[in-house]
Amino acid sequence: MTEKEILLSSIFNCSRSALYSQEWSLTAAQAKKLSEALFLRSQGVPLQYILGEVEFFGLVFQVDSRVLIPRPETEILVETVLKKIKNQKIPVCRQTEKIKILDVGTGSGCIAISLAKFLTFARVTAIDMSGDALSAAKENASKNSVRDRINFLPSDLFSVFKKNNVNNRLGNYDIIISNPPYVRSGDINGLQKELAYEPRMALDGGEDGLDFYRRVIAEAGNFLNKEGLLFLEIGFNQREDIEKIVFAGNDFAVDEIIKDYSGIERVMILRKHGKVSN
Repeated sequence: MTEKEILLSSIFNCSRSALYSQEWSLTAAQAKKLSEALFLRSQGVPLQYILGEVEFFGLVFQVDSRVLIPRPETEILVETVLKKIKNQKIPVCRQTEKIKILDVGTGSGCIAISLAKFLTFARVTAIDMSGDALSAAKENASKNSVRDRINFLPSDLFSVFKKNNVNNRLGNYDIIISNPPYVRSGDINGLQKELAYEPRMALDGGEDGLDFYRRVIAEAGNFLNKEGLLFLEIGFNQREDIEKIVFAGNDFAVDEIIKDYSGIERVMILRKHGKVSN
């Protein structure tokens, strides 16, 4: 659907096909809403923020300036996890057991909520350093009827687990998954103007775009079970640089690289190996 079709379908609360198969006339209130929406869009405000929601993995998520807008490519990250579990590529996973999943930097909650929705046997924990993002994620979890199945925690990466032995209570995870900030700091201002409305902390990956990867790869092994998997979304042409980070450590081996539908390497799967201190 084009942006015009999406906007009009939202205003008339109808499907795309109904938009063309029926005759429509704007009420005064609808005309005002359309005018306001078009003005905001002309200023670069993302359409998803104007509408207040976006579809992701067949579910509807509320979005505003508190959170990064879920992208279609991140659906591949979720899809990859589901396939690995279905094919029992995670040794500790059985559908009769409670597989433990940690979503790092949950943002809108789209990853954690989608996994909780489609893996009814999973125990999901979602962390984010932004209190605003966690509030939005909790709202989305309630909207999608999985609030009671996700444990939301404020945390800068794994910091919450290092305080007061929280990890002793939660235990280690079978899967850690994340869509990190991976845009180079110097590139952000040159990107499309819509990105200026999204939280910079969810985009800014540091000078070379790899700050998050260095931190999470260095620490994630301490919170994964033996043979556990770390799923990471990666940016365009970042594979080799991230692999160098992996090879420089002792905790992970590259298990698989998944491409998106445009042939771009999009998801990196790392498997825990070797001796890791807990």
